[in-house]
Amino acid sequence: MGASDPGQVRRSFGQVNGKTLFVGKKMTDKDTAATVASEAVRAIRGMNALLKDYSGTALAHLYELQETETIRLIVGAQPLIPPMPDGLLKFKTSSIKEYKKFFFASVLAAWWFTRTVAVFDKEMVEELLTTDQADLQISVSQFARFLGNPVLIPFEKPYHDDGADILGCIVGFATDDPIGFNGLNSFVFLPVFMDPETELPNFAVGLARFNTRDKKQALPLRDLIGSVAEAQYDGGIPGFSLYRKELTSKLAYLLTETPDVNRCMSVSAPAIKRPRRRPETIFPPERPRFMPLGEEFGNLIRQYREREVTSGHTIHGTVRPHIRRAHWHTFLMGAGREKRILKWLPPTFVKSAELSEG
Repeated sequence: MGASDPGQVRRSFGQVNGKTLFVGKKMTDKDTAATVASEAVRAIRGMNALLKDYSGTALAHLYELQETETIRLIVGAQPLIPPMPDGLLKFKTSSIKEYKKFFFASVLAAWWFTRTVAVFDKEMVEELLTTDQADLQISVSQFARFLGNPVLIPFEKPYHDDGADILGCIVGFATDDPIGFNGLNSFVFLPVFMDPETELPNFAVGLARFNTRDKKQALPLRDLIGSVAEAQYDGGIPGFSLYRKELTSKLAYLLTETPDVNRCMSVSAPAIKRPRRRPETIFPPERPRFMPLGEEFGNLIRQYREREVTSGHTIHGTVRPHIRRAHWHTFLMGAGREKRILKWLPPTFVKSAELSEG
């Protein structure tokens, strides 16, 4: 396979003074995504206890149990209770610390068996990073789309903090209430980094916890992301302030309803298979699921720039493709349009009419 094929991972690390660093020429989007995905897989593969407790057989058993239960036990490949004997009883009597450990494990297990990787168009990323995030308001129901659908967000380049190279972040959602989103909910952030001491990939854990019974209640995304730095677990989160803006910008896009995002977030439950003379089980995919995001928008921006270059002047009579930030909007409804309803509108992507027609 060629170097640009996401199925092939070409190591882009080297040794400098005994430390592992990125080296070589600047990688393409797919090369970057493939490298980060490879390190995430390698990190989980080294977690023997996790892979034993959250094995494909254990998750398949949850699906079997769910057929006779009135509550959800698993979504996609993400267990909502520990997949072990008397897991539901243990879950109900767990401490906050045990919840955190379970949230971490359930999101990692879900990603291990689905392996969705968001590959952002570089032109799109440039626009996202210049979009004001101050007024972004997100509801719990929008966060919940990550339940069973964790996504690995590779960073455009590694962030360096105290000798560690931070490569990307798995984003997921977890809840302590299998019946619905009525209890303790958490946005789960799992940055993958190269440990400078072991020179092996590992994960940090950040939980943005919020307790609300109103799934439509809006929460400031900026404040929620900011709380991650305070919700530290097992040594904290390395370099969070360095990549916070890029992570928030890409996460905001994943919370929109654009067609490419919907494809990215539409992960089917893994197929349950029954190997010969063995219990039913779920197998992880052979390769990560690379999902391109923002390509259409990025192509429009590139066309716009190309026309500017070839024409020698700025295109008139058209609007440059850009991102209109998320914002609140009041709708007038009902008889006489007197009823005011406040709604949050997600980020919209405004294309040039001239380019679209062309």
